[in-house]
Parts: sequence; structure tokens; C-alpha cells
Amino acid sequence: MESKVEVRQLAVAYLKTKSEFLADGPHIADRVWEGVRDRLGLNLAKDGSEYRSWASSLNAMYWVLNDCSIPENTGVALEFRIVGTKQRIDMLLSGRDATSSQSVVIELKQWSDASLESLDLPDHVLMMGRREEHPSAQAADYASILSDFYEVVDSEPIQLSSCAYLHNLEDRGILESTGRPETLSGSPFFVKYEEGALRNFISERIPSGDGATALKLIDSSPISPSRQLADRMASMLRGNPEFTLKGTQRTAYELIRKAVKDTGATGRKVLIVKGGPGTGKSVIALQMLSTAINESLNARYVTKNAAPRNVYAQKLKGDRQGPGVRNLLISADGFHAHVGDPFDLLLVDEAHRLVHKSGRFRNLGENQIKEIMEASKVAVFFIDENQAVTWRDMGTIDEIASIAMGLGVELDVVDLEVQFRCAGADDYMAWLDQMLGISDLDYQLPLRSDYEVKVFDSPSALRDAVFEQNRHGKHDSRLLAGYCWDWVSRDDSTQFDITFEDDNFAMQWNLSRHGQGWMAQPEGVRQVGCVFTSQGLEGSYMGVIVGDDLIARDGKILTNAKARARTDRESLWGWKLAMKKQPDETQAKIERIIKNQYRVLMTRGMKGTYLYSTDPETREYFRDRLSAARALGI
Repeated sequence: MESKVEVRQLAVAYLKTKSEFLADGPHIADRVWEGVRDRLGLNLAKDGSEYRSWASSLNAMYWVLNDCSIPENTGVALEFRIVGTKQRIDMLLSGRDATSSQSVVIELKQWSDASLESLDLPDHVLMMGRREEHPSAQAADYASILSDFYEVVDSEPIQLSSCAYLHNLEDRGILESTGRPETLSGSPFFVKYEEGALRNFISERIPSGDGATALKLIDSSPISPSRQLADRMASMLRGNPEFTLKGTQRTAYELIRKAVKDTGATGRKVLIVKGGPGTGKSVIALQMLSTAINESLNARYVTKNAAPRNVYAQKLKGDRQGPGVRNLLISADGFHAHVGDPFDLLLVDEAHRLVHKSGRFRNLGENQIKEIMEASKVAVFFIDENQAVTWRDMGTIDEIASIAMGLGVELDVVDLEVQFRCAGADDYMAWLDQMLGISDLDYQLPLRSDYEVKVFDSPSALRDAVFEQNRHGKHDSRLLAGYCWDWVSRDDSTQFDITFEDDNFAMQWNLSRHGQGWMAQPEGVRQVGCVFTSQGLEGSYMGVIVGDDLIARDGKILTNAKARARTDRESLWGWKLAMKKQPDETQAKIERIIKNQYRVLMTRGMKGTYLYSTDPETREYFRDRLSAARALGI
């Protein structure tokens, strides 16, 4: 079997047997560093944190594996990069039992008791103040990705197990209490002084070695969604009426299908799907994703925003989800590291949010639009240029078209004109753009639809109206606000972020408990969302608190960057320096970003939008514009 395998070694930094791993023991960090450099193309500092983690964690694994209960020719892979992503599995072991090939995924952590805190969010913890996925869940996710997308795992078959090893952690309590029971039973974790238990876990699954054959098969495997995953996705979408295509959505869907068929084995194509809020861009993308994987195509739904990915995963989960569906919904950050065959189809939602550099420190890659095109046979960019909401957002139709032309890729543009959000109220959308000063119409527009718009005189009245809608509706109404209040609860969960003492109003921003999936949680109504955690999502009624960054004076909307929260490191970061160099262009960009953000917030409601402004004159401006528009609509 091993002789049939062509080893590419593009995805794994280190691939040897247990005996070779033990021989490399004193220099294992150097061997992995060299492999990451030569095979993965990543230049990491030898005195950096990753190098130090290899030295520490792999030394701990040396003592686990250095025992006769684990066969000498057990396969050992280190830093295995999952094809098409920037994710790397710390360690993979392989061997055989009496009937089949076996592989064990091991997630290695250096966490200690001092760095770890409990978090009221299943399968998550706080590690040095940062929300992190539970190590057991992370290991299970990696195993699920291999099972759901690597063909050889199903065809060979290769049985997968997973676990986590936290060799510096002494107290199991926090991880025991924060992990879901089903997670911990299927993917256990081991801590300091439990190397014997981990050794038993491995030896029970790998009673005999395989010379790393299974690992080589996985490394060279074709990538394609499994039949089980395709069936699961299709079944979930059929059970959710909100994902049903309507009108021009189906036209766009069929055009995408045609593009995929026309490209064949070697062609490439780019489609731009234009549409405002509620025109069904996400619905088309998810339906096309289901169709593509049902046809055994390697496809993904891509968006920069984590909130839609988390909420869609929760909406689609059912009892049969497993991690696989989540892994079909991915970030735009990893395509600079793509290796191997291109994706058959990438469906890029919220394409206006794409940026040049990826990564937490904005230092990876060159251009996300270009990287997505280069990583796919067909790339579909769903876009609304009026929803670009940060300083770095550079996804425009012109930019996409220019890059496609430079790459010599065929381009087509599709328009979505029918609007389904906001009760299908095109007149509300037009009125809103005029009211915010986004459109340049100089005459008053009418409001004829039944879409409910109200202006409140206090934040507490606004809050109570949203709470009331939740008591009598679908429990999906939410509170949103402009980012004008510092996120103090991030560091102190007892603090409130948005307070109005005279109005008995005190609430927190939404990320502390449920993360980016807050809108799918019933108790999410007791938190306040911002543009970054609500863009791409919707609910029945949305109450929007407008801060002092957007005010009305003498019948005109003005913006004020100085009123933004200090903790907003994304929206306007760098505007002060830019103002010194190009004041006119910078001011125009500031106005566009702030207005676009409020446009996003004020178009999340399917049935109604409730407004409160911290500025009395602005409240009157909203009320006067609303009253005049309603009078014209009679």
C-alpha cells in the first residue's frame, strides 16, 4: 500500500516514525523549524513563541512516546497544515489496529493554571484574557475536517481519534467544567502528570505501527466534501424556510451554477453579485454551497465577518451537524497560505469587507481579493459597496474587476434588485439613504410601506420596546449601537459598557458571553451588538442607539470621528495621521464609513427599526424626516 503513495510533503513540516522522532529529540524544535521554512514556506523567528512552544511541547511528547507500549514505527507528523487554510495540526500519529488504519490528532497547549479562566460559553475558555476554543473541541474539529474533506480518510478507510495534551496544566477543573460532555467523551484532554493516561489512549488506538503510511496517504489525498457532509448540509437547508430562494435570487443562483459547469477542469471565472441589504446574497451563497458539495465539488462559504459564520452554523446545526458544517463556513484570512489544488468554488459574502493584509497583525499576504481568485476555479463576490464599514475595507466592484483583468480571468456581473429585508420596503431603504446623507437627492421621499420605524426619546424606552417584541415575537429582536462606548467589560465582566444613569440603562457589548454567535442566543437581547457582530445578520425588530459620531445640524447629517470609542481599533484606525496628509479625502472617507455603519445597523430589522439618538437635535431630525415621509406616503 505504501508504494502507491506519492508524497508531496507540501502540507506537513515533519513526517517520520516514532523512532526517528525520538532520535531527533534533542534538536526537534530545529527540525520542525526547518520543515516549516522549507515545506510550508513560513519564515518564523528561531527565538519566537512558536519555536519555544515546539521545544517545550514536543519535549513533553518525547516522554509520552518513549515507551515500548507505542510501536517504534508509529507515524509522527508535526505541523500538518490543512489544505486551503492557515490552520496547522500540532501532531498526528498513525498506525493500525486489527482491522484498519488509525490516526490520532493531538492538540498541544502550554497553558498553565495561572493563565486559564472559566468562561460562560460551552467549549470555550479564557486564556490570558483571550477567548479560546476548548483544546478538546479544537482537536475534534481538526479530526472532523480530515474526515469530512480528505477523500482517503473515507476510502481507505482511516479511523480518526482526537485528544489534547496540556502538559503545564495541573488542575483539570476549569477545562472539565467548560467542555461539553459530548466533546470531552469523544475528544478527551490530558494534563500534567497524566502522560501515562495519554500513552494508554494512544496505544489502545495504535497497537501496531504503519511506517507513517496513513499520514502519507492523508498528505497526498484529494480534497472533496464527504457524502455524509453533503447530505447533512442539504437536509439542514431544506428544514429552514429562510434559506429558500425567491425571485431574482434563483436567477443569480443558476448563473453561478452555469459558471461552475462552464469552467470545466482548467477554466477560471469571477462573478460579482451586487445587491443591497436583504436582496438575498447570503441565501444564494448558502444554497449554492449545498448544491456544490452535493455534486462533490470542493466549495466554501467565505466571509471576513465571524458573526454570520457563527450564526449560520448554529442555525444549520440540528442534531446531525458535528463540526463539519462549521468548516464549510470560513474566514477570508487564510488564502494567502493556500497550497495544493484550487477550490472548485469560493462564495465570498460581504466582499466589501475584504482587505489587503490578513492576520491579527495585518502582516500576511498581499491582497485578499487576488488571493481568493488564485485559490479558486470560480470565485463569486457578493457585494454592497455601501456596507464598507472600516478604514481597511477595500472590496469594490472596480477593484475586483481590475484584479480579475490583471489575472486574465473572465468576469461577469449580476444585479439583485428585489429587496426582501425590511419587509420588502424599498421606500424605507431609499428614505434611509437620503436621511443619512448617503444619497444626494434634494427632495423628500415618501414612506408608504408598513415597515415600522419609530424614534424614541430615551434609551430605556427603546430597550423596553425591543424586549416587548421579543416577548410576543420570534425572540430574534436585538439592540444595536454605534461604536461610541468603550468595551470595558472585555477586561472586567462586572462592568457595563453603555450606560445612561438618568434613564436606568446599563448594558454590555455582546461578545463576552456568546461571542460572535450572540444573535442566535435567546438571551442575546440583553446585550448590545455593534456593526462588526451584526453585519450580514437580521432579526425581526432592531433598536439602534445612535451615538455622538452621527449628529444632525441645520437639517444636515454630520460625522465626528472623535466621538468613537477608544477600543474601536478597526473602523477608523489611522484617521488622525491620514488627516494630516490628505485632510479632504480623509474627511470624506470618515463620513462614508460612519454613515455606512449606521446604514448597516438600521437595515438589520426585517419588520421594523427603532431609533434613539444621544443628541436631542438629531432625534428631532429623525422624527421630522419620518413624519414628512409618512405624510407624503398617505
